[in-house]
Amino acid sequence: MIILKPIIKLENVCKYYYSNNTVTMGLNKINLEFSKGEFVAITGESGSGKTTLLNVIAGLDTYEDGELLYKGELTSHFDTDDWEEYRKNKISFIFQNYNLIDSYTALENVMTVLLIQGYTKEEANEKALALLDQVGILERKDNRATQLSSGQKQRLAIARALAKNTDIIVADEPTGNLDVENGDAILKLLGELSKEKLVLLVTHNYEQAEKYVTRKIRLFDGVVKSDVKVNKKSKKEIEEKVEVKREINNFKIASLFTKMNIKAQPRRVLSIFTLSLFSAITVFTCVGLYASKYDLSLAKEYNDAAFFNGDKTRLIAVRDDLLPVNDEDVEKIYNVSSKINSVDLYGLSNDIFYFTDKELKYIYNVEEGPGAGPAKEYLIFEDYSKFVKSETCIDESDLKAGRMPESRLEIVLYDDDEELIGTTKKIYLSNGRNWGTTGDSSNNYCYEFKIVGLLKKETEQIYFDESFAKSLASSVVQQRNILTYVYRFLGNQSYQTVTRTHVFFVINNELHGNEIRMSQELLDASGLFSDNKVIYPDYADSSVITFDNQKYVIKILEEGHSSSDKVLEISPELFETFYGDFNNQVSIYIDDYAYTSSVIAKLAEEGYRAVSVFKVSTIKWDYEKVIVRYLTLAISSLVIVVVSILEIVISKALLKFKKNDFIIFRSLGMGDNTVRLCNYLELFVYAIASIVITILGFNIAAWCGVTFIYDILKFVNVWVYLIYILIVFGITFIMGRNFNKYLTKQLKSVISLKED
Repeated sequence: MIILKPIIKLENVCKYYYSNNTVTMGLNKINLEFSKGEFVAITGESGSGKTTLLNVIAGLDTYEDGELLYKGELTSHFDTDDWEEYRKNKISFIFQNYNLIDSYTALENVMTVLLIQGYTKEEANEKALALLDQVGILERKDNRATQLSSGQKQRLAIARALAKNTDIIVADEPTGNLDVENGDAILKLLGELSKEKLVLLVTHNYEQAEKYVTRKIRLFDGVVKSDVKVNKKSKKEIEEKVEVKREINNFKIASLFTKMNIKAQPRRVLSIFTLSLFSAITVFTCVGLYASKYDLSLAKEYNDAAFFNGDKTRLIAVRDDLLPVNDEDVEKIYNVSSKINSVDLYGLSNDIFYFTDKELKYIYNVEEGPGAGPAKEYLIFEDYSKFVKSETCIDESDLKAGRMPESRLEIVLYDDDEELIGTTKKIYLSNGRNWGTTGDSSNNYCYEFKIVGLLKKETEQIYFDESFAKSLASSVVQQRNILTYVYRFLGNQSYQTVTRTHVFFVINNELHGNEIRMSQELLDASGLFSDNKVIYPDYADSSVITFDNQKYVIKILEEGHSSSDKVLEISPELFETFYGDFNNQVSIYIDDYAYTSSVIAKLAEEGYRAVSVFKVSTIKWDYEKVIVRYLTLAISSLVIVVVSILEIVISKALLKFKKNDFIIFRSLGMGDNTVRLCNYLELFVYAIASIVITILGFNIAAWCGVTFIYDILKFVNVWVYLIYILIVFGITFIMGRNFNKYLTKQLKSVISLKED
């Protein structure tokens, strides 16, 4: 016995349309009941209200008066979510224009409904194949909808409707675009389906459907004019469908549709992705430029009051406990960061200038007039760009020939000529705080240094022996040293005392105990140890060095050295007596100034206090640099804003082409939130891909030696990357939100069957 309980019941349902100052009656007090097992044809002239009736029954349009009941449940209290659930799980649709997703395959079109209902991708695939087989187009499963004939498209629309497995199917002119043969086939198929479902058919061609339908309703001006039963079927019991509630995960559903959209619409995807990539590249360039000009120190002038060597890559560091640094500290510091290029254990020596023949010139001072002395040779140092570095900055792997320095007057430098090894090079040195930078050549600190090794990497830097650098470092620590020595003339019992202030000590490993060696020039000038007028004193404590207000008896050796008269060569033991283990400061040279903050932070974590020599020595503003800085920041910000606006506007225009797809998804039961989420996810996929490609591309370009990009990336740290990603994501969110607002309006006005 067929179940007579109605599945749909309309009680005095009215529908009004408002335009300007007029009100039009769409439906007028409709009273109808529909049960499963019926195939109902709804006919009438255009504008009679038949499509409006289907829209109301399908939940695609509202009604103002009366009541619509589904399985006895009132719907007048339904909110947006309730109607969304109703459309998704209670009603299936077959449209005259098919409403297929043209870019999807036949299989994917059927799967859309199943995925919206919460089926897994595997379950949806299996069930969709069975449905395509049921409607006779399984062999076209991999063809896009645009590649199907009209009849095949309508069969596909029916398969999609069946996928919802609802009790009700509404079909709006399903044969309107088909020839007679295909139209009959579709009507016959719907007739078969109506044996277990309620099929509501709107048609202008009742004669074609007459032999399949079981009931005919005719509307006129929104009123039911006739309702008759035709073609009585044999009655049988129809089992009530047991609804299986599936857990709906909107994010999962949106993710699946995003993947299908990207795969199915390559041209559209390419257009939007190209726009996204262009925006991402432009934003990254601007953010990088912004970061490169953000450091205030770069807009200031360097002041050498604290450090002569203002190398931007130079850091100075001490231990937190202020104990002397040693080789273990150097090794530990190297391991702090890969951005550390070299570490000089004797960092204090790095503010000592050195000069070769290339950096100085000789001048002669000729005195005139009675009693004028002989012409005197003076030196002028012209290039103050080279500073002492010790051999602790390099190791054997940096050499292409020779060896590392092993004694105080040995050096390593770069040259292509290996025959230089073993030759000597005269080098002058100057401590700008304590030694003269011009003057008599005899008063400038200089030595003949032996070249013992050649470097692989081309550089103008010369590396000095470790003990020599240690001596230079001591000159920065203490300059209140006084040498006092006594002599007498032959045949004269009186003694003469000579004092030399601000003398400078150099370690000579060949000396022992209290032995010192003065310059030969000073020995000759005093006549010490000569055969004529002066002899060395023959009593104790006659010659001393005063260091830090303490006097130390010394023994002056007869043979002098070749450097300045301010230089005293002393034994390691005596040096240790004066200075002990004084070295508590190292110089650290990083790959680039841009890494300053990150390296300093990492050093702090390992127990070292460090500062940038450049940062602490920039005080006064350089107004030209200030103007360039703020212009760069302003232009970068403006470009980001302009590009963002352009991307948002253009993307909306491109996304409008996807409007119909989202309308179809909505009509198939996809919720508003899921529709919006689909749009957001797809845009964010483009954004993420653009970000990854941009960052990789910039890093590859920098690695390949593109200077502009390399100079930008130096200043891009984790925070800059984060800011960049947030900007791109912010633009993407605005794009998605902008299109979703547009889409929401479109869905509200368009989501219905065709107009009456």
